[in-house]
Amino acid sequence: MIIAHQYSEAFTNRVSAALDSEVRLVPVAADAPWTPPADAEVLLVDPGIGGKLSPSSPRPQGWPGNLRWVHMRSTGIDRFPAWFFEVPLVTVSRGAQAVAIAEYVLTAMLAFEKRLPALWVSSREDWGGRDIGGLAGSTLGIVGFGHIGGAVARRALAFDMRVLGSRRTAGSSGMDGVEAASLEEVLRTSDHLLISTPLTEETRNMFDDRAFGLMKRGGHLVNVGRGAVVDTDALRRALDSGIVAMASLDVTNPEPPPPGHWLYTHPNVHLTAHISSTGSSTEARAEEILLGNIAAYHAGDLQRMHGIVLRDKGY
Repeated sequence: MIIAHQYSEAFTNRVSAALDSEVRLVPVAADAPWTPPADAEVLLVDPGIGGKLSPSSPRPQGWPGNLRWVHMRSTGIDRFPAWFFEVPLVTVSRGAQAVAIAEYVLTAMLAFEKRLPALWVSSREDWGGRDIGGLAGSTLGIVGFGHIGGAVARRALAFDMRVLGSRRTAGSSGMDGVEAASLEEVLRTSDHLLISTPLTEETRNMFDDRAFGLMKRGGHLVNVGRGAVVDTDALRRALDSGIVAMASLDVTNPEPPPPGHWLYTHPNVHLTAHISSTGSSTEARAEEILLGNIAAYHAGDLQRMHGIVLRDKGY
């Protein structure tokens, strides 16, 4: 079985050592990353290359050729053009980033409650008592209760937080200690509100003026999902009015914000450059998912494959 790939040599050296002798990895040409060899039936997509695509990217000549399966080390599919999904099977590394992102979210919530970095003192004049909060007893609402939401919930429960989970499909959260809730209930009761839902036509601009109007006043918003789930202008109004006390954003719309954009300088915005998924745990889990999927595909056991994309649902 020939597997074409866009990955680095170091990554493929690590992966190759664990592959069956009948499986061969072949790099695609650097100047033609979407033109795999004619005998390749699998293409492994590197986020750095796949991330350069957009919904309007032109269809490569001859695509998809003989490809039967495409695997992505990333998770979101909203930026990929329609032609990308002409391959019969597309998988993503769903859940690989969950631990790193969960640690980022807990850091953001603690920074908000403990007033970091303003809490640090740099002179004798700064010495004195400070009014700081805590996570215990506060309510975390999670919009998009998937792998990331679950990883955050487990850590939040360890901090004695009340955790509410809102998801697309009705029913229980599937996790002990997490209360299933409607979006409206999550908005009205959360001290910390986490957005970890994928971007679909249903979730685009989900957080608009109406949604912010339902929020508990003075709450903390954390977005690690997609920037376009939030109406950026509505967020500014919510921040300026005090409905949202702080927005910790790892994703934005547009992304990145252009020079001079208000997100860079607003006093109640903590902004990072879409890096919450970065970490050694992400790479290790991504490799584990990839190797498991290659083994399942090679054995013809497609039901065992992880992260199969359901394009009609948008993830």
